Amino acid sequence: MNIDEVQLITFSPTCTSKQVGEAIVHGTGISSVSKVDLTLEAAGKREVPSHALAVITVPVYGGHVAPLALERMKELHADGAPAVVVVVYGNRAYEDALLEGVERLEKQGFVPIAA
Repeated sequence: MNIDEVQLITFSPTCTSKQVGEAIVHGTGISSVSKVDLTLEAAGKREVPSHALAVITVPVYGGHVAPLALERMKELHADGAPAVVVVVYGNRAYEDALLEGVERLEKQGFVPIAA
């Protein structure tokens, strides 16, 4: 599999999740990057191709993925695209948030390769 682009998908009300995602994307060294910000609105139906790496970052609230983030991620789909799933939390443990994110994205066709 040749990965030739990265799609950064973020929900980041305080910009922290976005900054973490941007750092990960920068670390890949891939120059073709597209960004989808779900913070203010859903992206609509979006298909991530299998040759793209999806880096998906969301905040944790009360040990879970932010409910609005999950709602806005519903129309993201992939046909086997690899995904890096990142949950960002502050002063509390992330508890089940990472598992929630991974399970949701698997159901939508992503293949989590790192979390």
